[in-house]
Amino acid sequence: MAVTAAEQATLQWIETHESDLVVLLQRLVSVPSVVGSEGACQAGVAEIMRGCCDTVDVWEPDPAWLDRHPAYFHPGTNFAGRPNVVGAIRGRGGGRSLILNAHVDVVDPGPAEAWTHDPWSGAVVDGKLYGRGAVDDKAGLAAMLFAARCLRELGVSPDGDVLLESVVDEEWGGGGTLATLQRGYRADAAIVF
Repeated sequence: MAVTAAEQATLQWIETHESDLVVLLQRLVSVPSVVGSEGACQAGVAEIMRGCCDTVDVWEPDPAWLDRHPAYFHPGTNFAGRPNVVGAIRGRGGGRSLILNAHVDVVDPGPAEAWTHDPWSGAVVDGKLYGRGAVDDKAGLAAMLFAARCLRELGVSPDGDVLLESVVDEEWGGGGTLATLQRGYRADAAIVF
């Protein structure tokens, strides 16, 4: 199958900006976001989304609503200072919508001496990036932010809306993603990183 001009431009953009993706992941990893302390990292995510999304919604999940939800199993969680961030890329209309979902919270890294590299360094050694959350789940978050930037810089407008969800509380019960449903975010399909 032949590659279209738009596909070729996208592939060229990705190749040209590949190092930017690594820098973005390093930036995300370098901001500690242990469960309960995700605010600073989410502020950075919101800033990035403002550069590549049409709208950005930042809000703290409603603990009372979550406590009543049958799928939530960690009642009494405090969400003060722990916002979700959703960026929307509005489509032209008529197409199917897509949610890209990744969580920013990580488990405590434990003692620093247990690490080969500082867990918040984002150090790249021998082609590998090290740090707490580098894979679970800041790589997914970086990938979706990178994709949104690609669309914006290439002037690509999808047929349907694309929603980028950066959520909290995945490690303790999924409250962040449930809160996006309460907020009204829905799509025809979702990819959860």
